[in-house]
Amino acid sequence: MTNETAQQLSRVDLNLLVTLDVLLREKNVTRAAETLHLSQSALSRALKRLRTTFDDPLFTRVASGLVPTPKALQLETQLRNVLPSLRTIFSEQSFIPKECKLTFSISLPTFISSALMPSLMRQLSCDAPLVNIVEQPAKANPFTAIDQGQIDFAFHYSASNTKRFISQEIGTIFPQLFDRDEHPLLTSTSLKVEQILEYPLIGMVVEQDR
Repeated sequence: MTNETAQQLSRVDLNLLVTLDVLLREKNVTRAAETLHLSQSALSRALKRLRTTFDDPLFTRVASGLVPTPKALQLETQLRNVLPSLRTIFSEQSFIPKECKLTFSISLPTFISSALMPSLMRQLSCDAPLVNIVEQPAKANPFTAIDQGQIDFAFHYSASNTKRFISQEIGTIFPQLFDRDEHPLLTSTSLKVEQILEYPLIGMVVEQDR
């Protein structure tokens, strides 16, 4: 690291990066202030310092809230990589599951929940009894929700294409078709998707991105 770079970094308040991250997610000064437990005037002062630091307006005020500038959008991409690393650096080295009091939000389909959650909760009651779990509906694109801090974990049918997410295969799903004894589909020895779609189906609710 050069002396010039060291001097530049010494002038940066890391709290400002957290403030910028929240502003980019909320795009609203009031909501961002509530998230950070700051007054709106304190947040406005922080935004002024951010604009000075990055020599850019960063946001434009509109009726619905804040619109990020191109510079702010560029910083958003970089923050997604930098902030998790900083949290790791400053977090405690030792993690004691039995003392953890965090709440984790998990997005998963109902049929997976009924199969896995009972055993998961039994295991947590032994290993991390103070942890809270909140179930969220399955999402069409859980990676956006994870990026925005809406959920912590997600069960999904495919892995992400980006290295920012860590995924692990937990099993294989074998689709099963249930119908009544007299249903016309039973006369076919080799069913095709097109045949099945000709009949009403019970749908699995998946929350769409907004």
